[in-house]
Amino acid sequence: MTDEPLLDIKQAALFLNVSETSLRRWTNDGRLACLRVGGRHERRFRRSDLVAFLEQPARALVAVSSSGSASTAETDEDAQGSHVCGLYGTDGDRIGIAITFVQKKASRRAACYVLADADVRAAIVARLRLGETARAAWRDWIVPCEAAPSVEEQYRSLEDQLSTTQHAGLDSTLLICDMWELATRFGMVGLMAYEAGYAERIAKRFGVSTLCLYDVRRFSGTDLLDGLRRHRDMFRYPDAPVGA
Repeated sequence: MTDEPLLDIKQAALFLNVSETSLRRWTNDGRLACLRVGGRHERRFRRSDLVAFLEQPARALVAVSSSGSASTAETDEDAQGSHVCGLYGTDGDRIGIAITFVQKKASRRAACYVLADADVRAAIVARLRLGETARAAWRDWIVPCEAAPSVEEQYRSLEDQLSTTQHAGLDSTLLICDMWELATRFGMVGLMAYEAGYAERIAKRFGVSTLCLYDVRRFSGTDLLDGLRRHRDMFRYPDAPVGA
């Protein structure tokens, strides 16, 4: 096995797009792995550890306690109107993350929109309408959606649909989006522009809790990193802004 190059704290901070102060705090708290080198015990970071750290919130999203209920630390991702990201490597994992998200976020009177290609959309909707997940009070509000051909048209489509649910007297609104479908419509530059503006234009404005699902088999590592960085609600200490 070849040795992995180590990054110093300045390089690691640039990689994560955060401050060096945050890195020191996270390593001191044991949240982020680092190595200590030299007589001054300076911090050095493996790139693989930094990527794993970015993925931690997505893994926390699908964690299930022994009682069967979803459990995560209380962060901004728990708030109404949150914008979070989930990574999956199998079709089964995609379903599992979606189900756990709904179990955690849905109230007794909720709407859940599912945006994906036809096959994926059908699979997720079918599972959501089964068993405990689909409470009778909101089963009719599980809404399959098709992707629009452009970023602006996608925003307008969501605004129209979410305006309807705002006036329906529901307690919460959820959106599950499989991002590969949007990537095929918008391209990666368009997808990242969509993600960068989504929180303010859609999530916060309409109070819709959103799960963006990224297939690690299809997106490159750089694309996944860009996607994670656009989900500010995933991080306890979002020190630095992320550009579009």
